[in-house]
This record gives sequence, structure tokens and C-alpha cells, in this order.
Amino acid sequence: MDDIIYSIIIPCYNSSDTIKRALDSVTQQTYKGRFEVLVVDDCSKDNSQDVIKDYISKTKVCVRLICNEVNCGPGVSRNRAIMQARGSYFAFMDSDDYVDSSLLQKVDDKINSTNAEIIYFGIRQIFGKKVIETHCHPRSSKEDYMALATGSLCMFVSAAFLWNRIELPPISNSEDIAVIPILMSRAKHIDTLEDCLYNYIYYSTSTSSKRSPMVAQNFLTSWRYTLKHIDIIKNHVAIECHGIKTVLFGATLNALKADVDNETIRGYWDVFEKDFPNWYQNKYIASLPTKKRFFLYCVHKNNLWALKLYTKAHDFALKYL
Repeated sequence: MDDIIYSIIIPCYNSSDTIKRALDSVTQQTYKGRFEVLVVDDCSKDNSQDVIKDYISKTKVCVRLICNEVNCGPGVSRNRAIMQARGSYFAFMDSDDYVDSSLLQKVDDKINSTNAEIIYFGIRQIFGKKVIETHCHPRSSKEDYMALATGSLCMFVSAAFLWNRIELPPISNSEDIAVIPILMSRAKHIDTLEDCLYNYIYYSTSTSSKRSPMVAQNFLTSWRYTLKHIDIIKNHVAIECHGIKTVLFGATLNALKADVDNETIRGYWDVFEKDFPNWYQNKYIASLPTKKRFFLYCVHKNNLWALKLYTKAHDFALKYL
């Protein structure tokens, strides 16, 4: 893979206003080793391609532009970049976010000292003037990491070989949720950096604010993809917890936001409970945030009335707090 150590992959769609900031944060890293940046433009309708091409002409860092012929979504765009990436490790960014300048150096130091194949780090969520920092703490086992992993590829760096025969599913959201437990199941060693090194910018168009039944359906598609590509028996407890978060929380919450009918939502639960009938006894539920535990308790009690109140409160918090 030449001597390029890191490949940073950025899908881009109509990001002319933010892509330069994203690229600046990557090209201005304190890390002095070789790395590359792959930007995949997904048929942007604005002048994103022109902004990227101009940036490439001026930077000394290896930045490559890949242009999709048709709009494919973030999952397929990342897959194209993965196929062309030359690094030994992959990192992922969204085109409207940015990373701290010390990211690659801190990751590189950790990899050299531990031989880790996945490095997790903290995230800084920016909601206008409000900033929430979520630091990343070590877990005691790989099962713990798989069960309690967050749903974003942007929060970790992974060895390239872990991606062998894995593709992100062609959906517009939750595609990274599908592959994270698969990657972790393949890794021999996972480590963490407590620092918040990724900056996620919340917009009104973010997935967490969308109201479409398709968002909920994509959570279900993501879950089915995970089940198809992982040993459920070997990783039963961790995968059960992953499904609890993906189906019973993620799909349900987004279905409620989109006013999906009660019968359909209960159908999600019935399908999940056929494979995991004792899910509420999963030991990792106690480690989830209080609000999420309350939500799951309501699912367990089949209390859709309380869940709808929770959803209204969740939307209010995103909009005003």
C-alpha cells in the first residue's frame, strides 16, 4: 500500500460552504507521516466539485477527488473510496464536520504503542452555541466495545484489512451502524483516546431531525445487514444489545417522529423478539444512558403513549436546548 499510513474518506454532497473547512482540518494535521484524503462527490448540484478541485491545486497534501456518475448516497460513496484507498488505516469524515489538528498524531502514537486495529476517540457535538463533549473511555473486553459502540464511523480509525469483503449498505442513514460491530468482531485489539477529536456540527437537516418513515426503515435494513455478516451465536449478548439500540430504540424513535402507525411499530418489535425473546434481560441495558433506558422500559411494557411523549420531548430538546 505504498508508504501511505492513513486514508481519510469524505463523502460530499452539496457541501460547497463547508468542504473547505473539513479539508483544512485534515490537511493542517500536526502528523508528519504520509496520508491521503479521498473526497467522493455524489453528484452535487452546487459548485462543490469546483471548490475541491481548486483546493487540490493549492495543497501539498495528497487529496484525490472521486466523482460519482449518479447520486448513490454516503454508503456507496464511501465504498468507492475504500476500494481506491491506499492507506493501512481508514478514517472517515462528513463534509460538514471537522477534526482537531492533533487527530492523526494521537492516533498514530496509540497504534505504535498498542498495535491496536481500531482506535476510538471522543466526539464534540455542536448545536449552534451549545457544545456537548462525549469522551471515550476504555472498555474491559471486545464484547463491551461491540455492545456499547456508538453509531458513527467518524469516531474511530480502523485497520484496512478489517474491511475485507465488507461494504456499507446502500442506504442514506445508519449505514455505519451496520458495519461497526462486524469490524469490531474481526479486530484482535481495540483501544481508545479519551480526547474529543471529532467535531460534529448539528444542522436542521441532520438525520436526527428528519421525519420520514424511510429513516426508520434504514435502521431496520442496517440491522439485517449486521445479522447477515456476523456470527450471532459467538457474539450473542453484544449483538443483542446492538439490535436493542438499532431496532427497539433507533427504528422506533424515528418511526414515532414520522407518525408511523402503531401496528407497524409493534411489528418491528415482534420481528426482533422472535430472535431475541429475552432482550430486556441483556446485561448492557444497565450501562445505557438513563433516557434510553426509560425508552426501552416503555418498549418492554408496550407503552406507545409514553414513547410518543418521549419523542416530543426529544424533538423539543434538539430544537431549543
